[in-house]
Amino acid sequence: MKFTNFGKKLFAFVAIALFGLALVACNKPDNGGNGGGNENNEQEQLKAQHQANVNAVLDGIFFDDTQISELKGNLALVQSNAKYPEVKIEWTSSEADLIASDGTVTRPALDDPRAVDGKVEVTLTVSASQGEAKGTKTFTVYVLGEKKVSVNTIQAAKASFYTLMQEAGMKYSDKTSEMAVSVEFTGNVVAKISKGIFVNDGSGVVYVYGSSDAVVGDTVRVSGNLYAYYGLIEIGSNVSVEKVAAQEIAAPVFEETTVSEYTAALDAALDANGKIVDVEAFLPFSCGALKLYAKVEKGDKGSGDTYYLADPYTAQSVAIYHYATDDHAATLDALVGKYVYANVYAYDTHSALADRYRVIWDGSEMVEAEAPDTLTPAQQIESILSGLSVAKKTIENIDLGAVENVVWSLKAASDNAVLEGNTLKVTRPAFGSENAKVTVVATATVENVSDSKEFEVEVVAEFNPTIKEISEFTAEGVYKFGFYQGNNLEYNYITGEMSGYYPATTTNPAKAADVKVKTVEGGYQILVGSKYLEIVQSGTYTNVVFSESASIAWAYDADLNTFTYELAGNTYYLGTYKTYNTLSASTVDKAATSFVGHLYTVEYEEEEKPEPIEPAEGTHYTAKYTGTETTNMVEGDNAATLGLDDTLFNVTATKRDKLYPGLGKDGTIRLYNTIDPNPANTITFEITTGVIKQIVITFSQNPDNCEILVDGVAVTGVDGVYNINAASFTINNIGTSQLRISSIEIIA
Repeated sequence: MKFTNFGKKLFAFVAIALFGLALVACNKPDNGGNGGGNENNEQEQLKAQHQANVNAVLDGIFFDDTQISELKGNLALVQSNAKYPEVKIEWTSSEADLIASDGTVTRPALDDPRAVDGKVEVTLTVSASQGEAKGTKTFTVYVLGEKKVSVNTIQAAKASFYTLMQEAGMKYSDKTSEMAVSVEFTGNVVAKISKGIFVNDGSGVVYVYGSSDAVVGDTVRVSGNLYAYYGLIEIGSNVSVEKVAAQEIAAPVFEETTVSEYTAALDAALDANGKIVDVEAFLPFSCGALKLYAKVEKGDKGSGDTYYLADPYTAQSVAIYHYATDDHAATLDALVGKYVYANVYAYDTHSALADRYRVIWDGSEMVEAEAPDTLTPAQQIESILSGLSVAKKTIENIDLGAVENVVWSLKAASDNAVLEGNTLKVTRPAFGSENAKVTVVATATVENVSDSKEFEVEVVAEFNPTIKEISEFTAEGVYKFGFYQGNNLEYNYITGEMSGYYPATTTNPAKAADVKVKTVEGGYQILVGSKYLEIVQSGTYTNVVFSESASIAWAYDADLNTFTYELAGNTYYLGTYKTYNTLSASTVDKAATSFVGHLYTVEYEEEEKPEPIEPAEGTHYTAKYTGTETTNMVEGDNAATLGLDDTLFNVTATKRDKLYPGLGKDGTIRLYNTIDPNPANTITFEITTGVIKQIVITFSQNPDNCEILVDGVAVTGVDGVYNINAASFTINNIGTSQLRISSIEIIA
């Protein structure tokens, strides 16, 4: 066939048109599955991203191993993740009656058939999902059993609990939740402090821990479990407080007594180790109502409290728990030095926390009383001197005050302090020097009788002049994180290690961890060495932890110049309070009355690591506590208690006031630190035959607190190894917190 020119043009036009249609057809999406590769790729990428989100959420869920090995309180179970809000989180429990899906814990009875060694094993499973992506993670949790008794009056609850404590061989000052007395009653609120209320049901008064809108005078229905908390028997778990219609209930009768009579009666109900020997004699205590005739004193006696009630005749004093006085400083200041009748509730005896007798003031007016008219000159002097206090540590001049019948002096001349009138003027040692110690003497004279009291004051050396608090940080910057502990007058920096449940600190920046700050979506991450500094909810506590992976983003508060994080509806910052030197998390409303953590830069010389000590040859003996109950060492030989042959070794200890060194059921030997005027514990190991060549100490907490003495001279060790070469050695706690030791290997 021959085409004309027109025909050729027409054919070409049709061919081109058909080719164009073919191209369009090729590019049209095929809903039947042919040619849909791009969309499938997007879907696969989305699924992969969802799975990555799920995995990230699960990786960020963890618990404190110590807590879940013996769970006693509720668990905070993560319900959502702020960074991945579309990931759904659900919890299931193998024993829902013990751990509910919301984290509520109901402890089993000790005789629960599921219990092994007093604990029930529970498998917690967390499931996370987003779209089709899913994942699970399981945790094995051991819920600690408890001995249970149910009663319906406060007096019956106390009697039952004291009996359980006595049967268990516990000390009155122990903190325990190994047993519980369940109680339910109706009573009237008779006192309130920031952490709880005191309720009277006509049979007695008990402290109910936790926030409540009930106020003094309200009638409430209370239920919960009674626990021992350092000498106070309180309703401390599964607490329910409901306001009900007012009821007439017999008010507490405040028994008139003196401080010495109260403390003597309390001591008589305890043995030498602080254990209850007479339940009936003990019932008037722990919130017992007392009307104390006493002199109001103010000062620092080592308990963390500010005001005290002193016996006018003996000068024996009890601390008024500061939570009952925090809002009444002006009222109490006006009464300092005066004699009063004060209505109080007995709180505790010498506890491991305070080493002081302590009472709760009910907030009613303290009625001024006459001074005792039968005091001898010596008794007057004792009363005068007992009311004096001087700061134990200072960086500035101290006004000692003009006190009637008292003359101030220095025991010895010093380059670091002089007396000008009643003012101690100090000159701080240069940076790098040791702190200086001076002794101030107060001499009281009444008629022709005189006596003196000495106060040791530590003059703190100048701080490192290169310390700088950082407010502008960079990703490349290397810092220290810590706080200025204003009560201890020292800078503390975190080490990257834990001291019990809290990050440990050191005053030596050379021993502190390097800290970096990373900017991430939603805020910042804080790297301490290779780990992340975070806070987590653990039951009713908010704990600071070092985590292998990051799960939170910190905010930055410019006003506080620190990092904050919102958890369970509260905003937390890192710092410390009172005289503690560990790092903890507190809500921001506490910042004004505590010590806030900051980033710092500081110049220092790197410490040379000493050469390791060569292992000694000889026979090895191990001192370690393997008991199943927390207790204390006792007067006399403790060798057998620590697993040593008591025919070969003699192990003796000194008390800190009433407390011998502690022995924890976790196997730790605990030496308590000095709380003025009571020196720290010491433990002396003596071999009856031969010589102790060397010891190797495995520390559990605060190794820097350890001092080893041989014939009264300190011995330097390296990594817990000390050469002794003597028949005996002494362990001393020179720190401001407990020294905990896991074991001591003795080579002889």
